[in-house]
Amino acid sequence: MIDTLVMDFQEMQPALLELYRKPYLVNASGLNLAIPFGSYIFRGEYCWMDRPGSYSKATPNPEMSWAAELEQSGGNATIAMGYYGKYIMDYEKTDGKLFISGNDFPGIDAILPSGAVLTPDVFDDVINRQIILLNSLYNYQVEEFYHAAYALLDIGMMNDKLGFRVPVMYNFTSGELTLLPSFEIKPSDGLSILFGSYFLHGPEKSLYELAGPVLNSFYARIRISF
Repeated sequence: MIDTLVMDFQEMQPALLELYRKPYLVNASGLNLAIPFGSYIFRGEYCWMDRPGSYSKATPNPEMSWAAELEQSGGNATIAMGYYGKYIMDYEKTDGKLFISGNDFPGIDAILPSGAVLTPDVFDDVINRQIILLNSLYNYQVEEFYHAAYALLDIGMMNDKLGFRVPVMYNFTSGELTLLPSFEIKPSDGLSILFGSYFLHGPEKSLYELAGPVLNSFYARIRISF
């Protein structure tokens, strides 16, 4: 929501725009099951989320999500593969193009409704619509349905002195890829050294396009246990 707004009417741009975050209540319920058979485990999950009482378009819509996963363990390796889906209830397509999230914010006249005259109320409506678009992107509610697949490969070698782990997930709806590989060495009891990377990739105007350049990284961790 808009907290402070100072306009530069010569440039037709906000000289200062400060937003504030407003908390809201969320009710959620879910269930999960795990069925082992042999060296395999089948898992299923279901979740329902809603916001009680009155709400604005800036808060998430109610949603249902579900997942199904198959895991196989044997020897030194564990492999898991799964599917994740989500359905947005009370869905309404939000019109407009998101500008507020990037550095290419155009002149105000370029995003005003056709024939509109710039007034404080009109500008407030334009910014609030941008906030709704950004929140929809952040909550993955731009589309009515979301579908994603994920996999995990976890390999331990030399009595778990060496370990290699690769979680990967691809969201077919948003076109976003998550890849979090890591390699761990345990040279002695109580000492482990881990190297890994954090990689998020998405198409233009996706959440990962915005967050990826900030969050993508390589890292190292040394853990000493007593």
